[in-house]
Amino acid sequence: MSILQSAVENKWSKACLIVGGCAVVGLSAYKFFSYYQKKNRLVDEGFEEIPVVDDSVKKIVVLGLKGTGKSTFISQLSKTPDNNKILRQGRINGLSILSLQCGSGMILNFAEMAGSESIRIYWSNLLQDTDLLIYLVDSTDEHRLADSVKELRIVTACDKLRNLRIIILANKQDLQNAASPKEVEAAFGIPELSNRIEVFPLEMPPDVDGIDQSLLKVKNTVIMTCMNK
Repeated sequence: MSILQSAVENKWSKACLIVGGCAVVGLSAYKFFSYYQKKNRLVDEGFEEIPVVDDSVKKIVVLGLKGTGKSTFISQLSKTPDNNKILRQGRINGLSILSLQCGSGMILNFAEMAGSESIRIYWSNLLQDTDLLIYLVDSTDEHRLADSVKELRIVTACDKLRNLRIIILANKQDLQNAASPKEVEAAFGIPELSNRIEVFPLEMPPDVDGIDQSLLKVKNTVIMTCMNK
């Protein structure tokens, strides 16, 4: 195993140490991203861990209400046909994680947290020291769209997150009753977020083989956003 891969393995395995209960999931998430403070990468040298500042490691959080397609999004990202290398994929104490190494050498660490009401209070912990927030919305559920807007406003209210870039994915665009990306964008017309939000359509139909072009566009946008940060 290479030093780089070993470093990523260490980061994932040590990030979430406590198991059990909703409160523990939230605490684990906090520990998970606290471990990345100042974008340090740990390289094992015998028994000693040496912190190395590495701005090529980007942290991306995937959030959204329950049933918006977050887990499917993470899964589909790992299947896109490109030269990205999967360094780690799986679940750690309630978090779905995916580490991708791009052709440029940049590492994208995705972490997805559940969207049930009992878990949302811990979202802000996961967002500490994050490079990009991806927020999924079920475009077919107009009744919960207002809840999605409210939760995003709550989770980004912290002053420390005032510069956080946000990509909103209007998911399930393949269904006839889906609100358009422009309609979703209008719903998220939050003045304090207007200069840092982008809305993209997303299709991930479960009964279709292959990857939709909308997902490829989102992935490329994520890579470019992280490279320019």
